[in-house]
Amino acid sequence: MIERLIDIADDFAERFRWPLSILAVGWFVLTCASLTGFVRLPSFMLIGGKPGLIGSGLFNGLWWGLLYPRTEERRKQRSLQTLSTKVQTDG
Repeated sequence: MIERLIDIADDFAERFRWPLSILAVGWFVLTCASLTGFVRLPSFMLIGGKPGLIGSGLFNGLWWGLLYPRTEERRKQRSLQTLSTKVQTDG
């Protein structure tokens, strides 16, 4: 099941690579402008204090401990499958 989700996320990221890149650059520029004082953005906190710390710790633990290694493994499998099909079609 995780492999299927990884495939969907990778396909989405590949399909919308340019819009996501533009959004990321825009977010970065807006954040830098806010930090330097050029732009005033509203300040809000979704989850703060101890619950925020626990939530971010759980998220990072799940991502770096479980999901990221599986994602990298699946990407390697997909690239090897793509490479083997290219070799077979090339002859």
